[in-house]
Amino acid sequence: MRSELTNLVLFLADDLRESALAVGGIESFLVRAQKLLEDPGLSADDLRAVVDDPTLAERCELLADALDSLRKSMRRIHESLT
Repeated sequence: MRSELTNLVLFLADDLRESALAVGGIESFLVRAQKLLEDPGLSADDLRAVVDDPTLAERCELLADALDSLRKSMRRIHESLT
C-alpha cells in the first residue's frame, strides 16, 4: 500500500511540473501581449503576430491536459487514503 501511494505521489509531482511548465508558456504569451499593447507604436502587423502565435493553442491544450491529469492523480491519492 505504501509503495502504491509513493508511486501516486510521484505521478502527482510530474503532473504539477507539467502544469507549471504549461502555465509558464501561457504567462510568456500574456507578458508579450501586455508589452505590445503598452507600446505607443503598436501596429496591426505586430498585433497580428501575437494573435496568430501558433504555440498559444498548443500551450492551452497542454495546460488543460496537465490539469486534467493532475486532478486524476489527486483523486487516486485521495481514494487510496480513504
